[in-house]
Amino acid sequence: MARELAAANLDWDYFLRFVEPHKALPIVSCHVRQTLSEMIPPRVCDELRLRAIRYGKRAETLSDELAAVLTAFEGAGIAAVPLKGPTLIEHIWGDCRLAACDDLDILVRASDAQTATEVLARCGYHHGKERADGVPRWKLGTSALVVFRDHPMFFRIWLQLHTPYFLKRCWIGRFGPIEHLWERLRRGRFRGAPVWYLPDDWNLLLIALHSLRHSFVTLLCAAELHGLLETAHISRKVCLPGEGHSLPRPGG
Repeated sequence: MARELAAANLDWDYFLRFVEPHKALPIVSCHVRQTLSEMIPPRVCDELRLRAIRYGKRAETLSDELAAVLTAFEGAGIAAVPLKGPTLIEHIWGDCRLAACDDLDILVRASDAQTATEVLARCGYHHGKERADGVPRWKLGTSALVVFRDHPMFFRIWLQLHTPYFLKRCWIGRFGPIEHLWERLRRGRFRGAPVWYLPDDWNLLLIALHSLRHSFVTLLCAAELHGLLETAHISRKVCLPGEGHSLPRPGG
């Protein structure tokens, strides 16, 4: 299909304008330059390459920052689970530099949330303005804790610290007890940092439901779902509604 589209006299200027807002430019650039470069105008290939380099530098900075935070959490005895973002992109496509994310998302146990905020403060993070009467909103059960720090050379880095309430808010709780998640985490390393990974079926369910909440507004949503289905090790079939089966029950 991609080769047919490339040969269909596309408006390449529109193509460039289209893929970038969908947070898919690094992935598209990688695929196009590897498999379709002979069918695409050289100026388009050059533009994709230059834009991908810019995205790659940002993604590397975010990935290094994530690794530093994960190392700090490990030192404090906190099991931290990156959600979406660079770790998911690396899991699917093998290169975290293809991530076009705007922030970092990390899940911790509710019992570790206070310690985690103290660790983030020591790492130079500050609270955002999402507070009610001086109480962080995550304590009220209404949102993630949003913090930021200004990178000395690049940009402001935003980080969202989630407790299991985030998963319930994404409707995952109805598919299985969230408490079982912690028993199924997979140990690994990300850019040298110790990390806990979601199992593939949880990743698939999280991305699907998170995308549904946002009405699949970006191509990245579809690309991640397709990539997970292609690469994930999921033992239980995910069936469409009406087939007489339910979605997999993580931990069930």
